[in-house]
Amino acid sequence: MQVRLRDFLLIPNILSSIRILLLPLLAYIVSTQNPEFRIYAAILVGIGIITDVFDGMLARKLNQCSDLGKIIDPISDKLTVGVMLVVLYIYADFPLWVLILVLSREVAILILSVAFMKKQNLILPSNMIGKLTALSMAIMVFVYVLTIDPLKRPSMFLAVGMIALSAVSYSLRFIRRLGSRSVRTI
Repeated sequence: MQVRLRDFLLIPNILSSIRILLLPLLAYIVSTQNPEFRIYAAILVGIGIITDVFDGMLARKLNQCSDLGKIIDPISDKLTVGVMLVVLYIYADFPLWVLILVLSREVAILILSVAFMKKQNLILPSNMIGKLTALSMAIMVFVYVLTIDPLKRPSMFLAVGMIALSAVSYSLRFIRRLGSRSVRTI
């Protein structure tokens, strides 16, 4: 793994950083519980979703893939989802059991990724199921921020289903990767 100073200036990494920088403002707006501010919160969530979609696409298209990007993008996703769900739990009607499930998933992936990186000296990028799970959680946050009551349960159950699917996908991926590495070293 190699992180260079110039990697911070790559467009995809700037987009990931924007998500992190907007997070305190977004959390504050939601915490005010002012219905008039919901549209601003929704705009910020929308910017977050758009930057998340485009950072990976631009990294590949502009040939700006970097080890920093492989780290900062998922950390940005995890911070954004984690902070927003805690804020929504405190200030809105977000269910505690879903908050615990999401935070457990995010912490587990973070711990496994760090352990894998130390053991294998390799950063595994997220796969399509992981990206769709992140998108489903972002949509759920968007729905809760805008207080679209008829879509709350469907978006929540979609995210929960994707979390279960991604847990299986990532578990199999880590096991396969560790198994293939250990076979080569024997």
